[in-house]
Amino acid sequence: MTAAEKAKRRSKKLCKPKRKPGPEPRAKRLTFGFLMLVLFILGCIGVFMVAMHQSAVGRDIETRRIEQEIASEKTKQKSMRVELARLRSPGRVARVAQEELDFQEPCTVIYLRYSSTSDGGVASIKTHAARDKESPEQGEKNQTSAEKESASELTRR
Repeated sequence: MTAAEKAKRRSKKLCKPKRKPGPEPRAKRLTFGFLMLVLFILGCIGVFMVAMHQSAVGRDIETRRIEQEIASEKTKQKSMRVELARLRSPGRVARVAQEELDFQEPCTVIYLRYSSTSDGGVASIKTHAARDKESPEQGEKNQTSAEKESASELTRR
């Protein structure tokens, strides 16, 4: 080997940094802290997703309960309407009036005719007629003159 070759080898040795055997440089490998941060973030996301699912399930259960309650209330309302119609029926009202309250149907009906007086007031004329047998006009025709005088008393209102 010549002196020139030796000089080249020395310059090459001086230019190359000496490499220690062992782990790779820090820039190329993942650190334990970074891995823990990634796992923590993934854990937080997982907990958030579980909490959102739990909340959605809870709202779904509440919605179903409210829908069942609405259906139940609609059924109650329908039965109450049927009961109200039954209680309001004219036949039932007449039966209760006759049997429980001892009311009786009137044998005559009094019709009132309203007319205006000369001073601007309102007067009514009583007309008696047998129930369901005569109309008010027929009742007036059939009355005697004495009945007409007593029945046609004017009352101010």
